[in-house]
Amino acid sequence: MPSKSSAKRAPTQRSESPAKAARTRRAATVPPPLAKRPRMGNRKAVTRTSSIHGRGVVARVPIAAGERICEYVGERIGWPEALRRHPHDPEQPFHTFYFSIDDDTVIDGNVGGDFSRFMNHSCEPNCEAELVEGRTLRVFVVALRDIAVGEELVYNYGLSLDERYTPTLKKQFACHCGSDRCIGTMLVPKR
Repeated sequence: MPSKSSAKRAPTQRSESPAKAARTRRAATVPPPLAKRPRMGNRKAVTRTSSIHGRGVVARVPIAAGERICEYVGERIGWPEALRRHPHDPEQPFHTFYFSIDDDTVIDGNVGGDFSRFMNHSCEPNCEAELVEGRTLRVFVVALRDIAVGEELVYNYGLSLDERYTPTLKKQFACHCGSDRCIGTMLVPKR
């Protein structure tokens, strides 16, 4: 006679309710979560409704000048793929979550990105992007000055296009930062 620890019982059949069976099928089809990225300590900012545009990012804790707030993350793609995907939202064709690293590489924050993709443009920024070389080029958002709790985190996008800046083009890339120094467009002035 086998001992209790080695004895095996035949599994009993249970009938599941249709609702539970449907939940089980849905759970099985949900894709696995994205690989976790290393975090930079506690989250220093959160997304909120913005007076500048749609959603924005605000400080959750006081942030000191020079402090790294977050890393701009997302899928790294080439410009041909970025142009193929554009626009993500046909209703807003000039709104993207792209961050150009160099002439060949773009970070698409819409794919695998985090709250950093919701940081808005301002002509009077309190943050800036810092490129850090390593095995791969990384982009960090750094505070330019002390930032208070609840203050929206913004940086100058520095958008530059090869074509001539017509009034129509400037309007398509209009800035709504509300700063006293606002130049009315997110496009960098041509020299």
